[in-house]
Amino acid sequence: MRRGFESRRVFAALSVATLACAGPAKAPGTLTTKTPATAGAQASPGSARDRLALALHAIPRPLPVLDALPDDARKRLETRLAGLDAERKLSVHNDQSPLVETLPLLHLASGGTSPRALFALATTSAGTAELSGLLGVEHEAPAASPGGARIAVVRELAHRAALDFLRDRAADVRVKGSTSSALVCRLVARAALAVGRRDLVLTARELLVEAEPSTENRLEFAAELARSGEPDRAARVLGDASQDKQHPPHAVTRAAVEQAIAAARFVVAHPTANDPGAKLALARAWLRLGRIAEARALLEPEAGTAKAQLGLATALAESQIETPSCPDLPPGVGTAPLCAEAFLASEHVKSALALLDTAWQSRAGRDDEAVEVYAALAHIIPWMHKTAIEMSRGALSPSEAADRVAGLHAKIQEIVAAAPRLAGLALFVETLHSGVASTGPARRSDSDARALAGRALALAATDSSRFAQAGVLAVAAALSHQQDVSALVDAVPLEQTVSALRVPRAALDVWSAASSGTRGRMDNARNELAAIMTEGRGESLERARLVLSVSEADALLDGSERSYQLLSRVSGQLLQDSIPPDLAFRAVLDASGALAHGKRSDRAKEVLTGAASAEVPADFDRARDLLQLIRGYELVLSTDSADASALGQARTALSALAPGPGAESAAVWFDLWARELEAREKDALCQKRKQSVCRDADALRRSSRHALDARLGAQSSAVLLRGALPGGSFDAGFRFSAEAGLEPFIIFDPSLLAIGLPKFTAE
Repeated sequence: MRRGFESRRVFAALSVATLACAGPAKAPGTLTTKTPATAGAQASPGSARDRLALALHAIPRPLPVLDALPDDARKRLETRLAGLDAERKLSVHNDQSPLVETLPLLHLASGGTSPRALFALATTSAGTAELSGLLGVEHEAPAASPGGARIAVVRELAHRAALDFLRDRAADVRVKGSTSSALVCRLVARAALAVGRRDLVLTARELLVEAEPSTENRLEFAAELARSGEPDRAARVLGDASQDKQHPPHAVTRAAVEQAIAAARFVVAHPTANDPGAKLALARAWLRLGRIAEARALLEPEAGTAKAQLGLATALAESQIETPSCPDLPPGVGTAPLCAEAFLASEHVKSALALLDTAWQSRAGRDDEAVEVYAALAHIIPWMHKTAIEMSRGALSPSEAADRVAGLHAKIQEIVAAAPRLAGLALFVETLHSGVASTGPARRSDSDARALAGRALALAATDSSRFAQAGVLAVAAALSHQQDVSALVDAVPLEQTVSALRVPRAALDVWSAASSGTRGRMDNARNELAAIMTEGRGESLERARLVLSVSEADALLDGSERSYQLLSRVSGQLLQDSIPPDLAFRAVLDASGALAHGKRSDRAKEVLTGAASAEVPADFDRARDLLQLIRGYELVLSTDSADASALGQARTALSALAPGPGAESAAVWFDLWARELEAREKDALCQKRKQSVCRDADALRRSSRHALDARLGAQSSAVLLRGALPGGSFDAGFRFSAEAGLEPFIIFDPSLLAIGLPKFTAE
């Protein structure tokens, strides 16, 4: 569960590594639907704009999206819509409502036509989640299992939505203007992946470079050119990007593009191969370019030989499974349980795993790449899928989860013996124990924490691979609540950090600065945030969370009215966007806290009251805990001038709002305020007795630092004593793709809530 500094379920973020035009595209706003005749000046013949518009217009209109639902699911959807009151029906139908992206099927059922709904269905798991409770297993479906039926429905929904969305963008593409062109091409590039149209991705990225010639856009275009088999042109585009002295390419990103160009040059120079060794080299080049079908055609005749050669076996397995993170579904649309069902039910997966086991036992062909792919496909990805299934069914206890992680760690250690460069992977897996089995932030003893940090620092001193970087930063995130992790963060130099880890490293810098009170480190984190925003690193939501974390830390460390005003503005801007409930509630708490800090308590209460009536599903743990804080803070602010009787009633009401086990940071806040309200009652009694010193009240306002450290961790306690409520989450997991191989990922989201704290001392 996502509470305190626990990880969310690590498997929940298991996803296919997908590429967008210049980082992940934000869901579309209301796009123009002008006809080409009225859409402005026509693009010149043969231009990227004209070619993309023609290609989009040539897409046949698919069957209606909702017709992909079986009859029983369609009826349930209509019943759900009919059960809404008039206000909610209007909200679901409104094209500008944030519900369009979270409830796209309901929006379409209401008669809505927002392209945002189509984009969400084609590129996110919103439609899959919405199908929960709609899709029964009793309907007729050409599938061997209920899971197979669900997969077929989700795939068809995404396919139709993507085609509808793409075809309607033809007119938008013809509208000249750098801002609109950049937005449209990002959306087209992302949606085109759902239907396997890499030709559209290529042309969209070409147009993006024309409209917005940034270094990042050029690098993405160069990589796509390499995939399409144009290495020379890709090299020229990469050269253009390298000429930008103001925004030079990040070394790691440039190296990835150069590798793609090298792979493209190899397949151009070696169009055929005859012996198994040559076929393996050519197949790996095809795989690095994402050209799965070409690799499969090359290797299938060598299936017999592959049983005794791990290199051939792993390459063939990659081409057979194709998208092991979520087989048979477009990128991003599957939930973790559905992807797990798809993986475990796939005959291609079963065949590939049997081949890998046989080839591993042969001990032949164990080069580094083969061992990495073997670890991913034979152990890590299956482990994550099986864990996802069991956790979704509530069938995995914390102790069983811990045993499962220990088993995976032991297997990875065995693999590391054959490929020492994967040592960082073993360290990374150790942190997954926190993610699956943790029941509180202070899970590790101080001695265990020091030993783990020591192993991480020793690894960083000798290994700078992406696995080592991920392992070191994951250890830093896992230990961040209980000890200063600055040395661990510094052990992964910023200029060497792989692209996928830039955002979590910056977030760790923010947390380290806030918990240690180091302004210089905060300056570094702020500069890194600027670079991340400029380069479009990470998911858009990750960047939004990081912006808020930086603003929270600035307010905490600076303490000026200006810094709190900035935090209020950042929070307000986030609340105007379509963001998840937990981030929205966090922004509400920061905005109200900043207002109260500026002596605008009435306005702060208005902000809180507007959010306090919200409802969230029971399984949204983090959002639910933040909502309780909103309600508690609203109550606390109403007691400023309350008499003793009202204080007693408020204390009773506050105790009823306190969160359950697991939300330790929120529980500490409620405890502190309960003691403060009781202390105010004691103060009133002392005043009535004309006592100048109220020892009972003073005692209630004293807390044990040791007890706080035990509940929150020493570093979190330090944040609390500086004046913010510590919180956040840590996710760790893996992605896998033929192009990038196995990629550990970290999502570290520290929060330093500006919510008001009572007067107290820690001794």
